[in-house]
Amino acid sequence: TSEFRGNPLVLQTLRAMIDARRLPHAMLFEGQQGCGTYTLAVLFAAQVLCQGQPAEQAERIRRQVEEGSHPDLRVGTLGERSSISVDEVRAIIEDIYLRPNEGEKKIILIGGAGEMTPQAQNALLKVLEEPPEHALFLLTAESRQALLPTVLSRVVCFSVLPPSPEECIEHFAGLGQGGGETAFAAHLFGGAIGSVARYLSEEEGPALQA
Repeated sequence: TSEFRGNPLVLQTLRAMIDARRLPHAMLFEGQQGCGTYTLAVLFAAQVLCQGQPAEQAERIRRQVEEGSHPDLRVGTLGERSSISVDEVRAIIEDIYLRPNEGEKKIILIGGAGEMTPQAQNALLKVLEEPPEHALFLLTAESRQALLPTVLSRVVCFSVLPPSPEECIEHFAGLGQGGGETAFAAHLFGGAIGSVARYLSEEEGPALQA
């Protein structure tokens, strides 16, 4: 989580949970579009899977997590669709009861979880009610209110805020994208890095914090 801008208390809490090896079975990162909920979930997943690994191995794991190719990470996102179906959720969680391939955890990451259909949420709920010890579910949504109360009662929620416009400007300056247009966009979007990245037509690569 060291690459993430803003939200120092949230980051401190997440680091403490990893260091203490006390992770809940399900976590929800909620926040407005572009503020970094999905990026934070990915970085957190990488930190969890890297725990206790030597530096070279940890770097390999981070790359795999960022690419979505790590064997102990299953990813489902909303993409261009309007909802996440029950069939997709079932496909994502189908092997959750199998032991992890490498580390201690097997992670299910669902971006745009607030757009799961009620049937999809109920399919997820069945696993959340009796999850295997090695399972970790990471969900992102614009608002926790989009989730069914039964699902919400089984997740630990973290509210993610955009970084300040100044932090946003520093982020893009470090990527060689400084200048007046970046500063304008940073203030226009209240520091939401993902929204600024899209505004600058840089929707891919390390600039995106969505």
